[in-house]
Amino acid sequence: MKSGDSLREHLWSHSPALYFTLIRTDNGWFLDTGIAHLQNNELIELNSTMAIRANINTRALISVNNEDLSGIEHNQLLNLSDEGERWEGDVLKDQPFGWGVLYDKENTRIYEGFRIGDLGVCYGTHYYSDIGVIEYEGELCEGKRWGRGVQYDRNGRVVYDGEWMNNEVMEKRIEITEGNENTVLLHNRIEELIIGEHCWNYEGLTAVDFKYMPFLRELTVNDGSLKHVREITLSGLQHLERALFLCSIFGIKGSFCVRDCPVLSSLRIGDGAFVSYVSCVIESNAMLKEIVIGELYDYDESFYHGELVVKGVACWSVLRNRLAQTGDCKDRRGRSHVLLPRCV
Repeated sequence: MKSGDSLREHLWSHSPALYFTLIRTDNGWFLDTGIAHLQNNELIELNSTMAIRANINTRALISVNNEDLSGIEHNQLLNLSDEGERWEGDVLKDQPFGWGVLYDKENTRIYEGFRIGDLGVCYGTHYYSDIGVIEYEGELCEGKRWGRGVQYDRNGRVVYDGEWMNNEVMEKRIEITEGNENTVLLHNRIEELIIGEHCWNYEGLTAVDFKYMPFLRELTVNDGSLKHVREITLSGLQHLERALFLCSIFGIKGSFCVRDCPVLSSLRIGDGAFVSYVSCVIESNAMLKEIVIGELYDYDESFYHGELVVKGVACWSVLRNRLAQTGDCKDRRGRSHVLLPRCV
Protein backbone atom coordinates (compact mmCIF):
# COMPACT_ATOMS: atom_id res chain seq x y z
CA MET A 1 0.00 0.00 0.00
CA LYS A 2 1.15 3.53 -0.71
CA SER A 3 1.88 5.64 2.35
CA GLY A 4 1.31 9.16 3.61
CA ASP A 5 0.49 11.97 1.24
CA SER A 6 0.95 9.82 -1.87
CA LEU A 7 -1.83 7.52 -0.67
CA ARG A 8 -4.08 10.49 -0.02
CA GLU A 9 -3.51 11.79 -3.55
CA HIS A 10 -4.16 8.32 -4.97
CA LEU A 11 -7.42 8.03 -3.06
CA TRP A 12 -8.43 11.51 -4.16
CA SER A 13 -8.08 10.46 -7.79
CA HIS A 14 -9.50 6.95 -7.59
CA SER A 15 -11.95 6.59 -4.70
CA PRO A 16 -15.67 6.94 -5.58
CA ALA A 17 -16.38 8.50 -2.17
CA LEU A 18 -14.22 10.09 0.51
CA TYR A 19 -15.02 11.48 3.95
CA PHE A 20 -11.89 13.35 5.03
CA THR A 21 -11.06 16.23 7.31
CA LEU A 22 -8.80 18.89 5.85
CA ILE A 23 -5.59 20.21 7.33
CA ARG A 24 -4.22 23.68 6.57
CA THR A 25 -0.95 23.93 4.64
CA ASP A 26 0.90 26.78 2.96
CA ASN A 27 -1.03 25.95 -0.21
CA GLY A 28 -4.47 25.99 1.39
CA TRP A 29 -5.78 22.62 2.54
CA PHE A 30 -4.94 18.96 2.14
CA LEU A 31 -6.59 15.66 3.06
CA ASP A 32 -5.95 14.63 6.67
CA THR A 33 -8.02 11.94 8.40
CA GLY A 34 -10.93 9.91 7.13
CA ILE A 35 -12.56 7.05 5.25
CA ALA A 36 -12.30 6.23 1.54
CA HIS A 37 -14.49 3.80 -0.40
CA LEU A 38 -12.90 1.34 -2.82
CA GLN A 39 -14.33 -1.30 -5.13
CA ASN A 40 -15.63 -4.66 -3.91
CA ASN A 41 -16.99 -3.15 -0.69
CA GLU A 42 -13.55 -2.29 0.62
CA LEU A 43 -12.72 0.66 2.84
CA ILE A 44 -9.53 2.49 3.75
CA GLU A 45 -9.20 4.33 7.05
CA LEU A 46 -6.35 6.81 7.04
CA ASN A 47 -5.08 8.94 9.91
CA SER A 48 -1.80 10.37 11.13
CA THR A 49 -0.45 7.01 12.29
CA MET A 50 -2.32 4.24 10.48
CA ALA A 51 -3.53 3.19 7.05
CA ILE A 52 -6.06 0.36 7.36
CA ARG A 53 -7.67 -1.46 4.45
CA ALA A 54 -10.57 -3.83 5.09
CA ASN A 55 -13.21 -5.79 3.19
CA ILE A 56 -16.69 -5.61 4.70
CA ASN A 57 -18.02 -8.60 2.75
CA THR A 58 -15.28 -11.00 3.85
CA ARG A 59 -14.82 -9.36 7.26
CA ALA A 60 -11.08 -9.38 6.69
CA LEU A 61 -8.28 -6.90 7.16
CA ILE A 62 -6.28 -6.57 3.93
CA SER A 63 -3.47 -4.36 5.20
CA VAL A 64 -2.51 -2.28 8.24
CA ASN A 65 0.51 -0.08 7.56
CA ASN A 66 3.34 -2.50 6.87
CA GLU A 67 2.20 -4.98 9.48
CA ASP A 68 2.56 -8.70 8.73
CA LEU A 69 -1.02 -9.96 9.05
CA SER A 70 -0.18 -13.63 8.52
CA GLY A 71 -0.03 -14.10 12.27
CA ILE A 72 -3.66 -13.12 12.88
CA GLU A 73 -5.48 -15.87 14.77
CA HIS A 74 -9.21 -16.21 14.09
CA ASN A 75 -12.06 -17.20 16.41
CA GLN A 76 -10.07 -16.44 19.53
CA LEU A 77 -11.33 -15.55 23.00
CA LEU A 78 -9.31 -12.72 24.53
CA ASN A 79 -9.93 -11.51 28.09
CA LEU A 80 -9.58 -7.72 28.23
CA SER A 81 -10.07 -7.07 31.96
CA ASP A 82 -10.38 -8.77 35.30
CA GLU A 83 -14.02 -7.64 35.38
CA GLY A 84 -14.92 -9.93 32.49
CA GLU A 85 -14.75 -7.78 29.38
CA ARG A 86 -13.71 -9.94 26.45
CA TRP A 87 -13.15 -10.03 22.72
CA GLU A 88 -14.14 -12.96 20.53
CA GLY A 89 -12.66 -12.83 17.07
CA ASP A 90 -9.40 -11.97 15.32
CA VAL A 91 -6.32 -11.50 17.51
CA LEU A 92 -2.73 -10.46 16.81
CA LYS A 93 -0.05 -9.99 19.47
CA ASP A 94 -2.56 -10.44 22.27
CA GLN A 95 -4.87 -7.65 21.16
CA PRO A 96 -8.02 -7.39 19.03
CA PHE A 97 -6.90 -7.17 15.42
CA GLY A 98 -9.62 -7.65 12.84
CA TRP A 99 -13.29 -8.66 12.97
CA GLY A 100 -14.94 -9.80 16.15
CA VAL A 101 -17.43 -9.19 18.94
CA LEU A 102 -16.81 -7.14 22.08
CA TYR A 103 -18.63 -8.12 25.30
CA ASP A 104 -18.85 -6.09 28.49
CA LYS A 105 -18.51 -7.43 32.03
CA GLU A 106 -22.22 -8.30 32.06
CA ASN A 107 -21.67 -10.65 29.08
CA THR A 108 -23.61 -8.26 26.84
CA ARG A 109 -22.58 -7.70 23.25
CA ILE A 110 -21.71 -4.02 22.85
CA TYR A 111 -19.84 -4.01 19.53
CA GLU A 112 -19.31 -6.16 16.48
CA GLY A 113 -16.99 -5.21 13.64
CA PHE A 114 -13.38 -4.36 12.89
CA ARG A 115 -11.25 -3.45 15.86
CA ILE A 116 -7.56 -2.81 16.40
CA GLY A 117 -6.50 -2.52 20.02
CA ASP A 118 -8.97 -0.32 21.84
CA LEU A 119 -10.62 1.25 18.79
CA GLY A 120 -13.29 0.23 16.34
CA VAL A 121 -12.04 0.88 12.81
CA CYS A 122 -13.44 1.02 9.27
CA TYR A 123 -16.86 -0.54 9.90
CA GLY A 124 -18.88 -1.89 12.79
CA THR A 125 -22.07 -2.04 14.83
CA HIS A 126 -22.54 -0.56 18.31
CA TYR A 127 -25.30 -1.85 20.61
CA TYR A 128 -27.17 -0.34 23.54
CA SER A 129 -25.47 -2.26 26.34
CA ASP A 130 -28.55 -2.59 28.55
CA ILE A 131 -31.00 -3.89 25.93
CA GLY A 132 -28.86 -5.33 23.12
CA VAL A 133 -30.50 -3.25 20.38
CA ILE A 134 -28.41 -1.71 17.59
CA GLU A 135 -27.45 1.90 18.33
CA TYR A 136 -25.28 2.60 15.27
CA GLU A 137 -24.27 0.60 12.22
CA GLY A 138 -21.87 1.95 9.65
CA GLU A 139 -18.44 3.30 8.92
CA LEU A 140 -15.91 4.27 11.57
CA CYS A 141 -12.64 6.14 11.83
CA GLU A 142 -10.51 6.27 14.98
CA GLY A 143 -13.40 4.68 16.84
CA LYS A 144 -15.82 7.45 15.80
CA ARG A 145 -18.85 7.53 13.52
CA TRP A 146 -17.42 8.61 10.22
CA GLY A 147 -18.68 8.29 6.64
CA ARG A 148 -21.97 6.54 5.93
CA GLY A 149 -23.95 5.20 8.87
CA VAL A 150 -27.33 4.71 10.52
CA GLN A 151 -28.28 5.67 14.07
CA TYR A 152 -31.22 3.91 15.77
CA ASP A 153 -33.23 4.70 18.86
CA ARG A 154 -33.82 2.20 21.63
CA ASN A 155 -36.91 0.86 19.87
CA GLY A 156 -35.01 0.10 16.67
CA ARG A 157 -36.36 3.07 14.72
CA VAL A 158 -34.03 5.01 12.44
CA VAL A 159 -32.98 8.34 13.96
CA TYR A 160 -30.56 9.37 11.21
CA ASP A 161 -29.37 7.67 8.05
CA GLY A 162 -26.65 9.65 6.33
CA GLU A 163 -23.15 11.06 6.59
CA TRP A 164 -21.04 11.45 9.72
CA MET A 165 -17.79 13.16 10.60
CA ASN A 166 -15.85 12.95 13.87
CA ASN A 167 -18.77 11.27 15.69
CA GLU A 168 -21.27 13.98 14.69
CA VAL A 169 -23.80 14.37 11.90
CA MET A 170 -21.84 16.01 9.11
CA GLU A 171 -22.22 19.80 8.89
CA LYS A 172 -22.19 20.91 5.26
CA ARG A 173 -22.51 24.62 5.99
CA ILE A 174 -19.38 25.97 7.68
CA GLU A 175 -18.92 29.54 8.90
CA ILE A 176 -15.42 30.62 9.90
CA THR A 177 -15.13 33.25 12.64
CA GLU A 178 -12.25 34.75 14.61
CA GLY A 179 -13.40 32.59 17.51
CA ASN A 180 -13.39 29.25 15.72
CA GLU A 181 -10.89 29.64 12.88
CA ASN A 182 -8.33 27.41 14.61
CA THR A 183 -10.76 24.75 15.78
CA VAL A 184 -13.55 24.46 13.21
CA LEU A 185 -13.70 21.08 11.48
CA LEU A 186 -13.14 21.44 7.75
CA HIS A 187 -13.81 18.53 5.43
CA ASN A 188 -14.00 17.62 1.77
CA ARG A 189 -17.82 17.52 1.60
CA ILE A 190 -18.55 21.15 2.56
CA GLU A 191 -21.30 22.68 0.43
CA GLU A 192 -21.39 26.24 1.78
CA LEU A 193 -18.33 28.01 3.17
CA ILE A 194 -18.39 31.47 4.74
CA ILE A 195 -15.04 32.94 5.72
CA GLY A 196 -15.83 35.71 8.19
CA GLU A 197 -14.10 39.05 8.65
CA HIS A 198 -10.42 39.07 9.68
CA CYS A 199 -10.00 35.30 9.40
CA TRP A 200 -7.25 33.04 8.11
CA ASN A 201 -4.58 35.73 8.09
CA TYR A 202 -1.74 33.34 8.86
CA GLU A 203 1.55 34.51 7.35
CA GLY A 204 2.21 31.02 6.06
CA LEU A 205 -1.07 30.82 4.16
CA THR A 206 0.02 32.17 0.78
CA ALA A 207 -2.09 30.16 -1.68
CA VAL A 208 -5.66 28.89 -1.53
CA ASP A 209 -6.94 26.22 -3.91
CA PHE A 210 -10.45 25.00 -3.16
CA LYS A 211 -10.08 21.73 -5.10
CA TYR A 212 -10.40 19.63 -1.93
CA MET A 213 -13.92 20.99 -1.46
CA PRO A 214 -15.44 19.55 -4.65
CA PHE A 215 -19.05 19.73 -3.40
CA LEU A 216 -18.85 23.46 -2.67
CA ARG A 217 -21.97 25.29 -3.93
CA GLU A 218 -21.54 28.71 -2.33
CA LEU A 219 -18.41 30.53 -1.22
CA THR A 220 -18.19 33.86 0.62
CA VAL A 221 -14.94 35.52 1.67
CA ASN A 222 -15.47 38.59 3.84
CA ASP A 223 -13.37 41.71 4.32
CA GLY A 224 -10.08 41.59 6.17
CA SER A 225 -9.46 37.90 5.46
CA LEU A 226 -6.73 36.00 3.58
CA LYS A 227 -4.40 39.01 3.83
CA HIS A 228 -1.25 37.09 2.96
CA VAL A 229 -2.68 35.03 0.11
CA ARG A 230 -1.13 35.70 -3.28
CA GLU A 231 -2.89 32.99 -5.27
CA ILE A 232 -6.59 32.04 -5.20
CA THR A 233 -7.90 29.25 -7.42
CA LEU A 234 -11.40 27.98 -8.08
CA SER A 235 -10.97 25.28 -10.70
CA GLY A 236 -13.00 22.25 -11.68
CA LEU A 237 -15.63 22.75 -8.97
CA GLN A 238 -18.58 20.92 -10.52
CA HIS A 239 -21.20 22.15 -8.03
CA LEU A 240 -20.12 25.75 -7.40
CA GLU A 241 -23.02 28.15 -8.13
CA ARG A 242 -22.07 31.43 -6.44
CA ALA A 243 -18.86 33.04 -5.21
CA LEU A 244 -18.50 36.37 -3.40
CA PHE A 245 -15.16 37.97 -2.50
CA LEU A 246 -15.13 41.03 -0.24
CA CYS A 247 -11.56 40.60 0.99
CA SER A 248 -9.27 43.60 0.60
CA ILE A 249 -5.78 42.30 -0.16
CA PHE A 250 -3.14 45.02 -0.52
CA GLY A 251 0.53 45.03 -1.45
CA ILE A 252 0.61 41.50 -2.89
CA LYS A 253 1.15 40.89 -6.58
CA GLY A 254 -1.15 37.93 -6.70
CA SER A 255 -3.34 36.03 -9.11
CA PHE A 256 -7.02 35.08 -9.10
CA CYS A 257 -8.41 32.26 -11.26
CA VAL A 258 -11.92 30.92 -11.81
CA ARG A 259 -11.91 28.12 -14.35
CA ASP A 260 -14.01 25.11 -15.41
CA CYS A 261 -16.87 25.60 -12.95
CA PRO A 262 -19.77 24.45 -15.16
CA VAL A 263 -22.74 25.60 -13.03
CA LEU A 264 -21.25 28.83 -11.65
CA SER A 265 -23.82 31.56 -12.37
CA SER A 266 -22.64 34.50 -10.23
CA LEU A 267 -19.19 35.85 -9.42
CA ARG A 268 -19.03 39.03 -7.34
CA ILE A 269 -15.91 40.87 -6.23
CA GLY A 270 -16.39 43.75 -3.80
CA ASP A 271 -14.92 47.25 -3.80
CA GLY A 272 -11.18 47.25 -3.36
CA ALA A 273 -10.73 43.50 -3.38
CA PHE A 274 -7.46 42.29 -4.92
CA VAL A 275 -6.20 45.84 -5.54
CA SER A 276 -2.60 44.79 -6.15
CA TYR A 277 -3.31 41.46 -7.83
CA VAL A 278 -1.78 41.45 -11.30
CA SER A 279 -3.89 38.72 -12.89
CA CYS A 280 -7.56 37.76 -12.97
CA VAL A 281 -8.55 34.89 -15.27
CA ILE A 282 -12.19 33.85 -15.67
CA GLU A 283 -12.63 31.18 -18.29
CA SER A 284 -14.63 28.13 -19.36
CA ASN A 285 -17.53 28.69 -16.96
CA ALA A 286 -20.39 27.84 -19.28
CA MET A 287 -23.30 29.02 -17.10
CA LEU A 288 -21.75 32.22 -15.76
CA LYS A 289 -24.44 34.90 -16.07
CA GLU A 290 -23.05 37.62 -13.85
CA ILE A 291 -19.63 39.03 -13.13
CA VAL A 292 -19.70 42.02 -10.80
CA ILE A 293 -16.49 43.83 -9.82
CA GLY A 294 -17.08 46.74 -7.47
CA GLU A 295 -20.34 48.61 -6.98
CA LEU A 296 -22.12 50.66 -9.59
CA TYR A 297 -21.28 54.40 -9.54
CA ASP A 298 -18.54 53.88 -6.95
CA TYR A 299 -14.86 54.20 -7.71
CA ASP A 300 -13.28 50.78 -7.52
CA GLU A 301 -9.65 49.67 -7.61
CA SER A 302 -9.99 45.89 -7.81
CA PHE A 303 -7.21 44.47 -10.02
CA TYR A 304 -6.15 48.09 -10.61
CA HIS A 305 -2.58 47.10 -11.39
CA GLY A 306 -3.34 44.03 -13.45
CA GLU A 307 -5.28 42.63 -16.34
CA LEU A 308 -8.61 40.86 -16.54
CA VAL A 309 -9.09 37.97 -18.94
CA VAL A 310 -12.61 36.66 -19.60
CA LYS A 311 -13.11 33.65 -21.87
CA GLY A 312 -16.03 31.41 -22.65
CA VAL A 313 -18.78 33.33 -20.85
CA ALA A 314 -21.98 31.91 -22.32
CA CYS A 315 -24.48 34.49 -21.08
CA TRP A 316 -24.83 38.23 -20.63
CA SER A 317 -22.79 39.45 -17.71
CA VAL A 318 -22.35 42.69 -15.82
CA LEU A 319 -18.84 43.99 -15.28
CA ARG A 320 -18.99 47.13 -13.19
CA ASN A 321 -16.38 49.91 -13.26
CA ARG A 322 -14.42 48.25 -16.05
CA LEU A 323 -13.72 48.80 -19.71
CA ALA A 324 -13.88 45.28 -21.07
CA GLN A 325 -13.86 43.07 -24.08
CA THR A 326 -14.79 39.42 -24.32
CA GLY A 327 -13.84 36.31 -26.19
CA ASP A 328 -10.12 35.78 -25.86
CA CYS A 329 -9.39 39.50 -25.42
CA LYS A 330 -7.92 41.27 -22.41
CA ASP A 331 -9.24 44.49 -20.88
CA ARG A 332 -7.26 47.45 -19.63
CA ARG A 333 -8.25 49.18 -16.44
CA GLY A 334 -11.03 51.72 -16.71
CA ARG A 335 -13.89 53.06 -14.62
CA SER A 336 -16.99 52.83 -16.73
CA HIS A 337 -19.94 50.49 -16.35
CA VAL A 338 -20.01 48.03 -19.22
CA LEU A 339 -22.38 45.22 -20.19
CA LEU A 340 -20.48 42.28 -21.57
CA PRO A 341 -21.90 40.76 -24.79
CA ARG A 342 -22.33 37.07 -25.32
CA CYS A 343 -19.06 35.24 -25.77
CA VAL A 344 -18.45 32.65 -28.45
